Amino acid sequence: MSAPPPPPLPPPPPLPEGQCPQALARDLDRARTDVNETFSGKRPVTPQQESDLQSLLEKARAQKLVACSWDTTQTLETYYLVSKKPAAAEKNFEDEVRFAEISLGREHLQVLNMRLDVAHAYTTFWGNYERAQQHLEDLTRSSSIPRSMLAQVAGDLDTLGDLYADPTVRNQPRRAITVYEEAIALWEQLATGKDGRIPELTLENYEEALRRVGRNDDAAKVHAHLKALDPGIYFDVPDSPKDIEVEREAIDNISRIGIAEMNYRVVHGKFGTITELIADGNLDKAFAGLVLSYRFTITLSPNSRQFSVLAKPEGGLGRYSFKTAENGSTVFAGGPPGTPVGEILPKVLWTPTR
Repeated sequence: MSAPPPPPLPPPPPLPEGQCPQALARDLDRARTDVNETFSGKRPVTPQQESDLQSLLEKARAQKLVACSWDTTQTLETYYLVSKKPAAAEKNFEDEVRFAEISLGREHLQVLNMRLDVAHAYTTFWGNYERAQQHLEDLTRSSSIPRSMLAQVAGDLDTLGDLYADPTVRNQPRRAITVYEEAIALWEQLATGKDGRIPELTLENYEEALRRVGRNDDAAKVHAHLKALDPGIYFDVPDSPKDIEVEREAIDNISRIGIAEMNYRVVHGKFGTITELIADGNLDKAFAGLVLSYRFTITLSPNSRQFSVLAKPEGGLGRYSFKTAENGSTVFAGGPPGTPVGEILPKVLWTPTR
């Protein structure tokens, strides 16, 4: 008896609407190569690059080629990043979103994906958190957004809240609270069944922001919820909320050091010391001393292929030392100041997301 035939393959996903025709695609590839070489430092930035891309953008929009226009817009954004023109970049993005909405409708999947990508770019490359927040909030109001994309929006709102709250970035805890509450509402909407839950790190950061603005009763409720989720992991709220604030900032800064190490390794093929990360521009020079009461040190393996980070409170605030496993994959809690970290490890406090 012969085996049954294999099931038919599912059809490939449809291409985005409005691809570049051959002539436009060829011109765009040439312009993109030129801009990418400028981005990598192989050639100087020139006004002609912007002019060429603007001309391609006009042609794509005149033919209502949405995907082609978006590809051109992204290349133009690279040009603006190299030439350091944030105002032009913002206008470029907003014009493109408007064009796509007029051509396809606000609820079209391409438009929703575009808004998400624009929010990413505003957050990651331009530090334009207000515009990013606007696009993410527009996505939360969409009636057509897929569930998977809604989870991405919730995660991006978490990141945005962290940036607003971070004393070294925006130091706007009240605005962070608003964003965290929007993210929490989405996580609650996405939670299904007994395993559905809000990410604990979101709740931790929300609690911290509430304490910073004096909303201690609300913070205590959030903390009680965290203790119910993971008994033994979350310690009692201290008498001084400043301790818990600097401790969580120390954990966040360990994650920043981990990202700096990964960037350093891409260029040098090995991990670096605090001094080397600062000299290479991957880490703020503040890390040469105390950062919010904590001193950070990096221990490298003999061949500099592995690293660990130690954070010790030396400035009067913070009750715990923190140390990572190899390459910063997990943060462990140590004892009060003066207690050797190794004596009470390993108790996992937080596993960063990479």
